[in-house]
Amino acid sequence: MKKLMTTIVILLLCSTALHAQNYAVDKGARIIMGMASYSSYGGADIEHRYNVISLTPGFNYFVASHIFLGIGLSYNRQSQGKSSMTEIGVGPNIGFAMGDRTSKGHPYIALGVRYRSETYSGDGYSDKATGSAIILAGGYIQKVKQHIGIILEAAYHIMNTSENGDSYSTNMIAVSVGIAGLLY
Repeated sequence: MKKLMTTIVILLLCSTALHAQNYAVDKGARIIMGMASYSSYGGADIEHRYNVISLTPGFNYFVASHIFLGIGLSYNRQSQGKSSMTEIGVGPNIGFAMGDRTSKGHPYIALGVRYRSETYSGDGYSDKATGSAIILAGGYIQKVKQHIGIILEAAYHIMNTSENGDSYSTNMIAVSVGIAGLLY
């Protein structure tokens, strides 16, 4: 009985290796990523410096070879003097990544949606807004180690915002650098 139990345990432990992914964009592979940016500007004609910090973590799961579904998060904080704006977003991604087991890098394209909440505050006022964004992104993940990569991504955001009964649309182009964990 002990030999049978030992055999079953060994087979269960080895079964994940038997069905393991062969490369970073194979079915069942996962990518955990995070990008960040900081900017600050000012000048003689600007009373207070304008500061912006952005964090965009995400998780993608390959449902088929080269095709991924995932979730993206965003955090943006802008401030100037006593005024600030904080935006938090969350939503799904779908995308296509290229490469095979010999690839040192993986180009990709992705389409995402973010549901956004914004909070404004300043000298004696505060306000909230909600909205959504459609994001079209293209990027490249360069492996620096077997399971670690550097990301370079360019994205176009189409944003719709509602605030106090008013709606408006804006767009943004973003270029980001980050790090990725390649789990396969």
